[in-house]
Amino acid sequence: MSESTTRPPDRSPEHPAAAEPATGPSPAAAPGRQRHPLRAGARAGRWPRLLPAALALLPFRRSLLRAAKAVRRALVFAQRPPDAVLAGGDQLFCDRPFRWLEVSGVRLRGEAHLCCPSWLDVPVGDLSRQTVDDVWNGEPAQRIRASILDGSFRYCDASRCPFLASKVAPVRRRSAIDDPELRRVIDEGLTVLPWGPREINCAFDRSCNLSCPSCRTDLIVEKGAAGDEIRAIGERLRREALPGARVLYVTGSGDPFGSPFFRGWLQDMTEADVGGLERIHLHTNAQLWTRRAWERLPACVRERVHTTEISVDAASAATYAENRRGGSFATLLENLELVAELRRAGPLEWVGLSFVVQDNNFHEMPAFVALAKRFGFDLVMFNKILNWGTFGASEYRARAVHLADHPRHGELREVLRDPSLADPVVHLGNLGVFREAGDAGVACAPLEA
Repeated sequence: MSESTTRPPDRSPEHPAAAEPATGPSPAAAPGRQRHPLRAGARAGRWPRLLPAALALLPFRRSLLRAAKAVRRALVFAQRPPDAVLAGGDQLFCDRPFRWLEVSGVRLRGEAHLCCPSWLDVPVGDLSRQTVDDVWNGEPAQRIRASILDGSFRYCDASRCPFLASKVAPVRRRSAIDDPELRRVIDEGLTVLPWGPREINCAFDRSCNLSCPSCRTDLIVEKGAAGDEIRAIGERLRREALPGARVLYVTGSGDPFGSPFFRGWLQDMTEADVGGLERIHLHTNAQLWTRRAWERLPACVRERVHTTEISVDAASAATYAENRRGGSFATLLENLELVAELRRAGPLEWVGLSFVVQDNNFHEMPAFVALAKRFGFDLVMFNKILNWGTFGASEYRARAVHLADHPRHGELREVLRDPSLADPVVHLGNLGVFREAGDAGVACAPLEA
């Protein structure tokens, strides 16, 4: 499958090119430029009429789903205070769109983003059809970067992004930025970058050994034509992106050991492929992270695996069996011993355990902190459950204990006041807003001065 990389930009409301007319101000223009009509309507209280307006903006009115999503983002933006991205008069800055390239495979395999799509749901291109440079410095990417430079963060969902919610890195005060590349971005207002992506998140293969309800309804192991697409995108990244990259993330969509394609990709890498990388990050459920699997990775890969995030979502065998469907808590603990060994002796320099908070596990949050500290890990990350389309509306509301009208929401607030959640290793992410005013953010690293 092929398509010209010079095709006209998508003008749908969820695409940044639609936020302003092509003949309007440049991306780095002053804040007085024309507002997005959907957001302006939301702020004016005209949200019931936003759906027809969204449809009118769509080419041939062909995508009701995109229109609905545009309305949702407009409402979220309208509810966020205008100064939500400011602190102490010093403008905030997020380095993600200037360093990060995430290649996903949920809606369209090869769809590229400059942040997690759950937090900034605006694609910048398609790596199954376009080159890395066309995607990285295309018009959509430029407009997203402009929204960071002008301080509006208008494509970001502040209600979902844990970094914007808690004001921790990669969100920082602009005055605190001392990285030479980022200082150049700020000082010169760069939206077209003379360097390629520095951090690459490979999320274009959903193959996994588990079928966790918060992520999927069935076990997914790609094969056939899908496998060919995965290999082709991996090869494009190897040729066009890895030479200039510093960090490689595998994977934001499945499991690096559970995917035959990502596992094979890592096993086949040579020193020439990874020589410029400072770090490889593995995001895994650790069920298959055995000593044998580890030793099958080439030395040039193993010695660069300095960080890992392990998704757990439980502190007991019973809860783990429910939330990590197909997994064994006993196997997890056994493999965490290996990970702890690699953290003590190297090459691992940082290990984080993550926990998606929901109705059936929030009471285990303090025990989860204790579990991480028992193994000597570096960070415990909590985040509220999101609906990736795996739940019906009623089931999601039953699980989403962070919702104010959930019958157990008060219990969640009590748990959040547990002293263990104020430990420096704890990051409450987008749950920090539910702490009492006097405690809000205690468990988060402070914003850099």
